[in-house]
Amino acid sequence: MLEGNKYVKFVEVPLRETSPPKWKELTINTGAAQSTLEDIKLTERAGGYAYREDPAWANATRNRFIYWKTNHNVLELTEESLDVDLVGNKLRLRFQHTPLLEGVSIFETRNNLVVLAATIASVHRLSFPHPRLLSPDPGSQFPSAYSIRSVFFDASATLLRDYHVLNHAGLGTTLSHNSCSWLGANGEAIFVLGTNTSTLFVVSIDPQEVGGQVSTMEIRKSASVTRFLSGILPASMRSDEASLSLLCHQADDDIFIFALSRDLRIRQWSYRSQDLLSMCSVLDHWPASKSASGLGGRQSCMVKATDSSGVDVYLGVYACFPEGNHFFVFQPIQPQGGGYKIVLITNIRAPGNDLVDFCLLDSTLWTLWVQQNDEPLICTLCIDALDSPSGSWAGVHLQPSVPPEKITVPATLDAREFYLEKIIGQNAFSFNTLYKVLGTYGRRGELSADHGRRNLKEDIVSTVESEIHANVVEVELGDQDYVSLALQCWGKFYYACTEYHAVGLKPLGLFVDPSTGMAALIRRDHVSLLRPCEWQESCILSEELPQWCSDVADEGVQALASCLKMINSCLTPDLLVEFSQGLYFMEDFQSLIEKVVAHLLGPEYSIVVNKIIDTVHTNLPSLKKLIDSMDLSLVNPGTTPRGLHFSVWSLLFGSTTGCDFMAACLHQVMQFRFTFCQNLLLLQGLIVAAGHNRDALDRQISRKLIPETQRLVRAYYAALWATEAEGAPLANALEGGIKGMTISSSADGFGIISQNAEQYGLVWVFLRNGGGEAVRRQLSEKYELEPSQIWTAILPSFISIAAELIWPFSDNCTFPRSLLELNQHFQLQEYVRLLTDWCSNNWETRTYLLATSFLVCHEYHKACMLYQKLAYERVPTEPYIMQQIGRTGSMDSSSELSLLPLYFLKVIDAFTDAPDCVISLAEAALKCTPKDDPRVPGLWSLLFKYQLQLGHITEAYHAMIQNPNGEHRNVCLQQLVVVLCERRQLSTFVTFPFKGVETDVVHILEARARATDVAEQHYYDVLYCMHVNSKKYRRAASAMYEHAFRLQQEATGSESLKKQELCLLAAVNCLLLVKPEDAWVAMPLPIGRQPDRSAKRDNTGEEIPQALPGKLEVIQVEDVRRKLSLVRAWLQLNESSQEGIRMPLTPEETVLLLVGCGHFNIAIRICKQFSMNLNPVFEGVVQQCIKSLPAQTIRSARAINPQWIIENPKAVLDIPGQAWLLLRHYLEQHEREPGTTRYHRLITSKLLCNGYSLPPWLTESYKKRDAPELLRLLIAYSRLEEATDISIEYVDAVLGKGKEYFGLTSALHANLPPVWLPHTTFDRLLVALKSSPKMESQHQKLSQKLKDYFKTLERVSFAMRR
Repeated sequence: MLEGNKYVKFVEVPLRETSPPKWKELTINTGAAQSTLEDIKLTERAGGYAYREDPAWANATRNRFIYWKTNHNVLELTEESLDVDLVGNKLRLRFQHTPLLEGVSIFETRNNLVVLAATIASVHRLSFPHPRLLSPDPGSQFPSAYSIRSVFFDASATLLRDYHVLNHAGLGTTLSHNSCSWLGANGEAIFVLGTNTSTLFVVSIDPQEVGGQVSTMEIRKSASVTRFLSGILPASMRSDEASLSLLCHQADDDIFIFALSRDLRIRQWSYRSQDLLSMCSVLDHWPASKSASGLGGRQSCMVKATDSSGVDVYLGVYACFPEGNHFFVFQPIQPQGGGYKIVLITNIRAPGNDLVDFCLLDSTLWTLWVQQNDEPLICTLCIDALDSPSGSWAGVHLQPSVPPEKITVPATLDAREFYLEKIIGQNAFSFNTLYKVLGTYGRRGELSADHGRRNLKEDIVSTVESEIHANVVEVELGDQDYVSLALQCWGKFYYACTEYHAVGLKPLGLFVDPSTGMAALIRRDHVSLLRPCEWQESCILSEELPQWCSDVADEGVQALASCLKMINSCLTPDLLVEFSQGLYFMEDFQSLIEKVVAHLLGPEYSIVVNKIIDTVHTNLPSLKKLIDSMDLSLVNPGTTPRGLHFSVWSLLFGSTTGCDFMAACLHQVMQFRFTFCQNLLLLQGLIVAAGHNRDALDRQISRKLIPETQRLVRAYYAALWATEAEGAPLANALEGGIKGMTISSSADGFGIISQNAEQYGLVWVFLRNGGGEAVRRQLSEKYELEPSQIWTAILPSFISIAAELIWPFSDNCTFPRSLLELNQHFQLQEYVRLLTDWCSNNWETRTYLLATSFLVCHEYHKACMLYQKLAYERVPTEPYIMQQIGRTGSMDSSSELSLLPLYFLKVIDAFTDAPDCVISLAEAALKCTPKDDPRVPGLWSLLFKYQLQLGHITEAYHAMIQNPNGEHRNVCLQQLVVVLCERRQLSTFVTFPFKGVETDVVHILEARARATDVAEQHYYDVLYCMHVNSKKYRRAASAMYEHAFRLQQEATGSESLKKQELCLLAAVNCLLLVKPEDAWVAMPLPIGRQPDRSAKRDNTGEEIPQALPGKLEVIQVEDVRRKLSLVRAWLQLNESSQEGIRMPLTPEETVLLLVGCGHFNIAIRICKQFSMNLNPVFEGVVQQCIKSLPAQTIRSARAINPQWIIENPKAVLDIPGQAWLLLRHYLEQHEREPGTTRYHRLITSKLLCNGYSLPPWLTESYKKRDAPELLRLLIAYSRLEEATDISIEYVDAVLGKGKEYFGLTSALHANLPPVWLPHTTFDRLLVALKSSPKMESQHQKLSQKLKDYFKTLERVSFAMRR
């Protein structure tokens, strides 16, 4: 019996569906339902079809295939592509009440894909659009990830009406039990149905375009006579001639029908003539068994193959004899003499298992078996080289269906974490399997149809957690008890998954693409592709060393490989788990090796160990060769892709399914290579521990081979981890990679192509989003893309190059770079951790990427530490970092030092949100940068900026002072001034000495003060403090005066006035501290438009600024004091709630407003300071008197202290009669000089004008100063009676009676100085009195008094003459 695993040449790569399948389901009801049809049970079948390669439409049909499965009356069609994503690619057809026969076939026409299927009661032609009709123009450029509609996308019930219902009863035939079909050159669908007799029933359906006419006929054994007689013979006489397998083949203008009958005879029929063309018996070529009796069931079958040209046809027949199973290959030929003949090409002994399916190519035979333990087996054989070493059966390493007996959970892992990795990780179980298991736990109804894998994971956790809680009996459960219960429940769930998984692994069929050599195994739950394995895999997986490996491995290498297999057989799962965990936690290699070697040196393995030691000692030179063969850097030297012919490679293995396939291949390769190197390391450790030939063998192994193997083990473990790790979802990857792009930009085109919230493997994410393109670019340099080489040469190279990209010793560091750009930060950090401390390749680039990852994750201090570590005392020189810096090419030591600040500046740009890290980086950069470097000022500026941002004022000041560049220093100084003033840290500011930059500080403060809103700044205060500290009092006064001036011009309100008052007070104080001759400040003359004129504007409406004149105004102390008085007056007015007052005011306006508010004393003070008369004041007081009680009430008013009156004038005015007292007080105070009557005249005129009588005190005072003037006023305002009385009194005073009341010092006497009277005024008064009848008595009195006066005057004049 031949064993299929004796030589292994291929490895199964399962493509499981990890997301909910989206089936389009259609039901076909032909109306041919019969009660007996539903009871017929047929075996599940499966097959596949790969599209023919079309160079013009390569991207649409390459690596694209359809596989189908039949189960009773259900036909499932699935279209897959490894290059493009297909939408709507699953179609489930349900043929109501009629089971499907074997023989489903698929054909291509120019515009259609045609599926021919036969049931027991009907035949169907299903037409779908060809892929070339659903793809863009073949000349267009395809993106890296491309989605198109599947041929099943638009499937509907309308497309399924092309069928014909069979009428077996009417034809007198039995039910069909097998079939085959063919699509003719004219588009007609031909169905050949086999019955339990030798008769074949043929149905032909014309294309719908020509009417869809249906024709039926029977093909019998012989010519017309025999055909007539066969209708009379009973069917039992023809049972041995019933067909087991049926085939069709197009030959010129005819179609040949081949039938393998139960008597193992092959009959060739003509479709056109219904004649039997030839017949051949298989038993004639196997003389050991002359009878076909006992061959039951489906033990014998037949398939067809054509050569590469499609002309010659071969028939493969499998026959089961008691002596053994055999394959026969026949070829139908047409001899020169005419007719047809079927000749034997070869016969092959087959493995002794149950055949499920087989495929025959022109030179290769593929077979699918089921062994006695129900495990599937695939064997392949090259029928053209049966006599050569490669002509023996080769097997395929298939995934095991039986779970391991024991699963060891590492003590460091939680049960949930461990089992979730087993269940979800690496697509271990399909979605359907997990869905069914959850259904057994009663959660099926809670799962929606579009449930994603992430939600499925949550459901699994929730289900098992509920199971744990349901099994808790005690109220309080100890930690150890809970751990045990969790292990039990999770183990139970996992075991249920494996049971359903084993059911889904049932093999149904096998198909091989004759053009590319792609082989696929169709299982009940999924489809698997078969990849060629490496020679190392073949050596380990095969039971015997394959003969074809001798081309790449000598006998010594193969002998060492056998030693590795022996070591692997001695290792327990617990040891392997412990070894892997030690690698993950970066434990010491020596201790890990010693634990395993101690196990191998046990007595139960002594024979094996001795054999291993002898073999290694004999083949020591091959040990180094074997180690070198595992280094991907040596096996696959890197090339520089130039992108030649890249357009035809753009989609190769680029679809979701293709990336799944490549990721699974990479995981298998890395898993095997890691195990291979691990066993290789343990082999060397075993040799050293055994101590044989220590002088030679031990020394070479310990010093050279073991360290190199250790590096390979760690490298493959890191690569294996990458293939097993899950990637982060890409749904939000575009939101937040800005910093990573800033610090780590790339021109390689890595970017997010597919955004999906589902979780995929890390390698899948890498291949899908840039990594696959990098592989294809390198492949385009090595191969011309030929379809026949895709699965023989290109696929292994694709896997090898992809493995080299994630290889830690790779030169280009593509994998970690793409992880960063795809926002796989946790995965990148873990990957770099696994390479830390032992892998020096690309150390700088990995550190740079890790630091950038920390930066994007807002772990600023970790990132800062790594960036500094990377540039410690030298600039990184690896190409990727040089690309980020913006420099390429070689460098000397001086240029390296010049790149250090450039590197730090590049890094600092990304730390905008971490000022403390910027400070650390800037300080590190300054330490290693020469002082004459032109970037030093920029570094000092950065250091200053972020010290200031953190509030480190002193440190910021020192950074600013140490900046060697004056321009940079001035900019920093401006920032320092602005920040301190805005934060009101004025005391801190003025404590700095500002050595060497005092002038700059003053200029900055002045510029900022004049450019900033005067109401919200403190620059003038800082200037004042600085000047006072420097004892520059005049400059301090100038700053304060300017501040007050701007406040007056730009700000309003009481707060502005208060600030003006303080500024002017400070200015006065400062000017008083300098010499009198220096007590002045200079200010530009104020300009501006007149208040009653509008501003000049340009054509856009903007105001045209007026040029400042070059004139200055010198302001002395008194000017400032006057200004201060005005400000105080304005403040008093503002506090008096005077609305509508617009500042500033002129002194005259101020006085008027003060008088109106009753602030007479302040008004008098301003009048005196500005040399103004007091007319407004007295007018205001008189007005208040007029509003008060008559003047006569003054006699009854209580006297008040005049000082209190001055301080409280407004309150005094409210007291009856006190206004007159205030008027009298002001008149006595401000018109003291004798003979001055300015304010008397003003008051008198005001009172008389308003019809008020003069108060006695005013009359008496006025008489003493200027009685004639008083008389004139009285006469002017028609106060004739008062004027008459005063005139009489005035005459009496001149005559000597009461002269003191009129301020006279002498009277009319001869010996005294002369006196005079205002005779003109008297004349005017007399005239006025005479003209008024009522004043006649007054006229007489005055006339009489004047007569008396003149008499006395004559007497005195006479006396004087004497």
